[in-house]
Amino acid sequence: MKGICPGTSLTHLIAQARLFKLSLPNPFPRPHRPLYVGSPAILAGVSFGLDKPATLAIVDITTGRAITYRSLRQLLGEDHHLLNRQRQRQHQKAKQRRHNQLKFAPNR
Repeated sequence: MKGICPGTSLTHLIAQARLFKLSLPNPFPRPHRPLYVGSPAILAGVSFGLDKPATLAIVDITTGRAITYRSLRQLLGEDHHLLNRQRQRQHQKAKQRRHNQLKFAPNR
């Protein structure tokens, strides 16, 4: 291995590794409060479809009832117009792509 002298003991190498590890700066601050631990009985489910792009449901599996439903429009809030814009562009590009494929087809 590169950088290891032939007469170096294993305990010396471990001590060097610990010192090197301690000398590295810690780029991420440690949280001053304990991390959130969620309930394993509550699940989030996402349903994707054509009429509604996405719907989020929060369900308690112990009781089997839905706690809340949220549509994509509710989740996006005031930015829901961005979804409409993206869908319109997607439709326009698909239409243009089909037109170009028909126009430049080799069998025409």
